[in-house]
Amino acid sequence: MQKKLNRHLELRQELKEIEKLKDLVIQSETVEAFLKKIKTEAKSLNLDSSAKDKIRDLKVNRVQFNQLIAKAPYNWVAKISGFQPIN
Repeated sequence: MQKKLNRHLELRQELKEIEKLKDLVIQSETVEAFLKKIKTEAKSLNLDSSAKDKIRDLKVNRVQFNQLIAKAPYNWVAKISGFQPIN
């Protein structure tokens, strides 16, 4: 679980380093808000394939983490450890 959470933080940091996405990542408090902004502004940003891959990885990692902490036996470990779903 910690590995997935660390990967999420790494991906957010990598997206902050992309100049076109820097402001969107900083302004967005949640991943969901960031993804909505990306979806609405995708055509105007003209992102390269590496940026799109990182956004895709962020989405996949978020879904996998949320599914993992909702599934037994990890759900009680996540609750005891204080892990929350990535929003």
